[in-house]
Amino acid sequence: MVVSSQSADMHRNTHDAFHIVDQEELICSAIIYPASTREVQLVVQWANKHKIPIYPISMGRNLGYGGAAPRIPGSVVVDLGRRMNKIVNVDADNASCVVEPGVSYFKLYEEIQSRRLPLWIDCPDLGGGSVLGNAIDRGVG
Repeated sequence: MVVSSQSADMHRNTHDAFHIVDQEELICSAIIYPASTREVQLVVQWANKHKIPIYPISMGRNLGYGGAAPRIPGSVVVDLGRRMNKIVNVDADNASCVVEPGVSYFKLYEEIQSRRLPLWIDCPDLGGGSVLGNAIDRGVG
């Protein structure tokens, strides 16, 4: 697991692209980059024990609904997309897939093309957004 404290450099996953309040009001206190479900569980247990709010993101590109900045100042951003970005399974018979939060539409498209599967993606953006993140946000596609 990788933990990063907030530095002078504004990380792309700590601020809103379309902010309505001062950028520094909703800044996180740290960013965590888990690589597995077990690491996510450990982060949640730690946050619960110490009563620290966490703000999970998939890829931080949620431009349609706001940015990646947490809604509670000082929260810890849990970036599920940076290191959890594997395509677990694509099932052509059921037209379904199992993906980790960091799988982009572009990556899923490339997997489908490389395996010559009879599937297509109804992509809601230019391809850089998270498949899982968009589904959880009730996005189109």
